[in-house]
Amino acid sequence: MAPRLGRYPGAPGVFAISDLKQLKKYLHTWARPGAGMVRWFRFRNVQLLQQEQDWALVSAEITLTAWPQWANILSVVVFVLIRLVGIIVAVVLYFTLRRMVRVRVEKVLLPGQNGLWYLYNADVTETR
Repeated sequence: MAPRLGRYPGAPGVFAISDLKQLKKYLHTWARPGAGMVRWFRFRNVQLLQQEQDWALVSAEITLTAWPQWANILSVVVFVLIRLVGIIVAVVLYFTLRRMVRVRVEKVLLPGQNGLWYLYNADVTETR
């Protein structure tokens, strides 16, 4: 199910995360631009809590940020026409219209055959 993250704009839907195409659609609901919003996210404070031979527990803080696409376009157009005013408009719109949510998650990682670690469950709203 697509995550509900408070004020952060996501798209609704139910997905089978075990299927690659469905996983991409799930990530599209909150991690990709869409529905008139520019979205991005950042991982911070990633910590290894516990590690065994066949699994590891990792904690991280995810900051999700979004703002309307129309504000982005308006800022660029005004910047092209009037440089300084465009920068001022962009800064004002960014700080007044952006929506930001911080999510703290704990996730299990499993080792792959190639030596890399893979996320066991990609749902950002579940913490274990």
